[in-house]
Amino acid sequence: MKYTPLSDGHFTIHHKEVSVTPTSNKHFNDPPDRLVGTVERRRRIPVSDMTIWRWEKAGIFPKHISIGGRNFWRDSDLRAVEHGDWTPANEASDVAA
Repeated sequence: MKYTPLSDGHFTIHHKEVSVTPTSNKHFNDPPDRLVGTVERRRRIPVSDMTIWRWEKAGIFPKHISIGGRNFWRDSDLRAVEHGDWTPANEASDVAA
């Protein structure tokens, strides 16, 4: 794998026959958001799983991410809920599950 720096601060990655040049480094500088499992979510937001499901469906609670049959929430979303700052617009739209 070979990295070629570009003048604008970006870089090109050369791997085999593929060359990738990021269009923005905005996401490269952001630390990854930690995923919180159901047990920790229950401890931090002490309501039933059914209530959480209803709130998610109504759009008043962040949607979970399912990975391998388990549910996770972004730590940043739960912190926003805890501080009363969460709105559906805060929710990330680029979910990779």
